[in-house]
Amino acid sequence: MSYDEIAKSIGTTKENVMILEKRAIRNIRLAKETLESASSIAGEEIVVPKGTRLVDVPPLVVNSANSSGVKLSVNMPTLMAQLSGALRGVVSDGVLVEDVKIYLLPDGSVSIISKE
Repeated sequence: MSYDEIAKSIGTTKENVMILEKRAIRNIRLAKETLESASSIAGEEIVVPKGTRLVDVPPLVVNSANSSGVKLSVNMPTLMAQLSGALRGVVSDGVLVEDVKIYLLPDGSVSIISKE
């Protein structure tokens, strides 16, 4: 569609359509920059699939930290306790019943996200 056709269909001028397009392109660029910035702050994302045993999750976090060069700020028992508490609603018989996202932050802390 041309600018004129779009302008007619929404009841405005060609110039306004061009301004809207320019703003939309700028907003998309800013959104991409925001996403890139957020992902660098968030650190490493670890997706743990449903069906994974809870006792297998801490080694996944430790291995991800080691491969990323991040020193965990917690020890293994503390990590297991943190995971057990945060995942209480998504564990049945010691197995995850839904996918879980774990973020390994640059400072070595761990953030656990479940759908609950």
